[in-house]
Amino acid sequence: MTAFAFSTVASILSEAGVTKRLGDVLVERFPGARRPFIVTDAGFLRTGLLELPLLSLQQAGMAPAVFSGVVADPPEAVVRDAADAARRHDADLVIGFGGSSMDVAKLVAVLAGTRQPLADMYGIGKVAGKRLPLAQIPTTAGTGSEVTNIAIVTTGATSKTGVVASQLYADLAILDAALTLGLPPLVTAATGIDAMVHAIEASTSRHKKNLLSDALAREALSLSRNLIRACEEGGNLVRGTGRHRGAACERKRRGAGRSAHWCNATNRQDHGHRNDPAAGRHPGSRPRSPGRRCHAADQAAGEQPARRHARRRTHDLCGGTMKGAGSRAAAH
Repeated sequence: MTAFAFSTVASILSEAGVTKRLGDVLVERFPGARRPFIVTDAGFLRTGLLELPLLSLQQAGMAPAVFSGVVADPPEAVVRDAADAARRHDADLVIGFGGSSMDVAKLVAVLAGTRQPLADMYGIGKVAGKRLPLAQIPTTAGTGSEVTNIAIVTTGATSKTGVVASQLYADLAILDAALTLGLPPLVTAATGIDAMVHAIEASTSRHKKNLLSDALAREALSLSRNLIRACEEGGNLVRGTGRHRGAACERKRRGAGRSAHWCNATNRQDHGHRNDPAAGRHPGSRPRSPGRRCHAADQAAGEQPARRHARRRTHDLCGGTMKGAGSRAAAH
């Protein structure tokens, strides 16, 4: 058997509605923490879904603070602002709520307790020292960022840079499918396609493929059968739980997301759309300009024709359900 190493977060808790008792969960997992710092975006804050978790933290004797300044594809300034706010709060625990917020939370957990500049962290294995305790809570079932050791930062008008380090693995990932209920079908489909394509990439990759990644990829693909029903039944908790677990499974092995990150920096599209060549034709989605096709995606598709076929299959699978963009407070 080929030698391999496998790393992920220390603990994963999957339970519908668990964030309503977030305080009890975190007191048990981090008994010394009293000043949690929550990183999220304004859209999620407007949904009201953070109210019960905040109340639970307060009832558990904690004094939480909320930073809601995260934006899609967060630039360096947002990361630094969040880290400064965490220091002012004297945070002893960082909690990421949702998509890009989880990337920012990873970096805040490091920056809040170190003098190392953010610019010195870019690359692989360049983070020095320890970090604050970190819990991650996704609000969609797409990228699975809660179980990775990677954070992506926008460093220019059309460029992104990554930080990859073992310190970015969270201590705890919390999967609460109730947070995904009510998402617009377009967002549900796009994030589901994101997870599905990553799983396909993991199972067909020539690099770092191993027995554990294969098992997780198969499970993620199996759980993706929930996607159509989840698009049709946005309030179906069982379907949402399945998709959440699938996203966490697929992200244990990074795949097409590398090309998607770079494409998104230029085209400002989510990974689900970027991984689906026909996504621009869905009602309510942002049309793709013929001249803006991403070279990285072309190259990746050229290297692995099976991946290109898989992307088209995901469009066939979900295309009939991606109707109406809608919004849930800007579809956080």
